[in-house]
Amino acid sequence: MLTAAQPLGGANSPIIVSLGGLVGQHLASEPAGATLPVSLAVMRRFGRRTGYVAGATLGVVAGLIATIGIVQTSFLVF
Repeated sequence: MLTAAQPLGGANSPIIVSLGGLVGQHLASEPAGATLPVSLAVMRRFGRRTGYVAGATLGVVAGLIATIGIVQTSFLVF
């Protein structure tokens, strides 16, 4: 299970960095705030299992909230 989930977890950072800036640039009313969502995505990990479960859970929740922001074209929600 962990072997199958690890590549998906590792794919988070490049996706957040590449798409976060592009979507932020499109939705932000001020260009200086375009990379703010990417800046807020950084977090620390506490142990392998706890860190992975917390990171995966937060990633799913954050992804759903970001999707809602994109659909509603709301930079604040994104």
